[in-house]
Amino acid sequence: MAARQNIAETVVPAAVVELGEDVSGLRHLMVIKADAEAYKATDAAGVRVIGVNEEEGSEGDEIAVRPGYFWIPNSASNPVTAAHIGTVCYVETSVIVQSAVGSHSVVAGTVENVDATAGVLVHVGVGAAKALTS
Repeated sequence: MAARQNIAETVVPAAVVELGEDVSGLRHLMVIKADAEAYKATDAAGVRVIGVNEEEGSEGDEIAVRPGYFWIPNSASNPVTAAHIGTVCYVETSVIVQSAVGSHSVVAGTVENVDATAGVLVHVGVGAAKALTS
């Protein structure tokens, strides 16, 4: 199952960001808010996904957040399908992506592949979905 790992890990450098909330667990989609701090992604106004967390931390800690390609679990209620490859997918929760636009249309990234077991391969981070959403 090695092919399903984070394929960007050695290619894309991580950014070090200050947390605006406690974060436990790894591989949450992370957003930047107006206060320039990182938070777990939600369908909230005025945020943009910058990557996936590689570390846990408490509010005020600095942690590594990496943009790149990640397998992210698919939504049960609004699943991403092969028909969405090349388009954007949206944040359902900090660990699930969906095909439907939420209340605030928070883009998780660009859909690269879909697999029933692995989930959705998403190109996550600043600039990943820029061309498709501008």
